[in-house]
Amino acid sequence: MSAPVALNLMVTIQWNLTKTGKDHFAELRNQRFCRWLRTRCEQLGISIAPHHAYAREKNHVHWLVHVPEQLVAEFKDLVPRWITSLEHKGKGSRIRAENHDPAPDGAVKIHRVRNSVAARKYLLKGISPRDAFRFGIKRVETQGVVVGRRTGVSRTLGRAARKRAGYKSQRPLWQRGNGRVVSSSPSIH
Repeated sequence: MSAPVALNLMVTIQWNLTKTGKDHFAELRNQRFCRWLRTRCEQLGISIAPHHAYAREKNHVHWLVHVPEQLVAEFKDLVPRWITSLEHKGKGSRIRAENHDPAPDGAVKIHRVRNSVAARKYLLKGISPRDAFRFGIKRVETQGVVVGRRTGVSRTLGRAARKRAGYKSQRPLWQRGNGRVVSSSPSIH
């Protein structure tokens, strides 16, 4: 098990601005990012497994990801190239992603995460209104039709990993009140 890491980058990919307009996020994440991270970490002699969470919306995806500091610049250069390499996959000779032109302007935005709570809430803004309060989300927005999984996390952040790490969740927000725990079912006196 690797050491705890922070999801330090927020990547937004606008698939509708790419040449084909197709969502290649699963391939980008699994075939490009995970392989690249494993290879580069071996070369640098560090051990960091992929850590990420994502949320798909109508024509784009938001991806919170951990990238080691020494690889951030390379990652920012490669993501737009991975998108065009996936669009040309299976067409013509196979060439490395570094040799592809980057995706069109505006298709990829990568920012540092400065407030992890705000970033997580942003990913959850498409949650059902009845569940929003539990997570402290005040503004819920319709996210449109999505084909495939709307949200997900890496195995390193999944339920089994949390259980192995001994993670204990806090009481849900809806069960708290003025410093005291509020029962979710009324008690009869």
